[in-house]
Amino acid sequence: MATTEETIYILDMDGTIIDSAEALIHAQSEGLERLANQSKRKDEFLDELKSGKSLKNIVTDLTPNNVDSPINNFFNNFYQTPNVELAFQNGQYKLFEDFDEWNKQTSGKKILISNSTKTATQAKANLYDLNFDGVHGEFEEGKSKPSIYMGIKALAELTKKYPSLQLSKLKIINIGDNETDMEFGSNIRAFFTNYEIENILVNRKGNTNSKYADRIIESFEEL
Repeated sequence: MATTEETIYILDMDGTIIDSAEALIHAQSEGLERLANQSKRKDEFLDELKSGKSLKNIVTDLTPNNVDSPINNFFNNFYQTPNVELAFQNGQYKLFEDFDEWNKQTSGKKILISNSTKTATQAKANLYDLNFDGVHGEFEEGKSKPSIYMGIKALAELTKKYPSLQLSKLKIINIGDNETDMEFGSNIRAFFTNYEIENILVNRKGNTNSKYADRIIESFEEL
């Protein structure tokens, strides 16, 4: 029996498919305002922030055993995930038109990944009636970057959903807008050595230098 060839696209959500920068900035600003009004450790928090320490590390250090603290609640409720519906209503999300056209015209299995929660990631996709063969988020796992484990899980779920893929020659195209996304694709390549894997960086932010990208494109029109 001849081996069929299948293409699987792994797509980053924020910054690649939708422009969510305005929503994230708004959510962080609102969260910080609430934090200032609620937290008795506001000064300590702000001193740590000014020192250049990452927000996630500050939260961990200040509230290691207190999951109900205002700081921890701020991080969980605002910094990680803006209110998707409200942000959409306020015009803080924008679907990139080049992706929209490419998505309508391109066949192949598509997996959506995000640093946000799976629930929020799916909610963003629903805003624009986008359908994917798998949706995966990271914050449920306590991580803040796409990991090799998410890639293994995503591909395992896909081959379970479509058993014919196990008999196919697979090409995986990983598409993102930053170096973290490209590093994720590089990790996938190192693990799945029998797959053909291409790392594509979409230049949304003038990011023309990449250690891990196989090629850099200005738009989905180049795919």
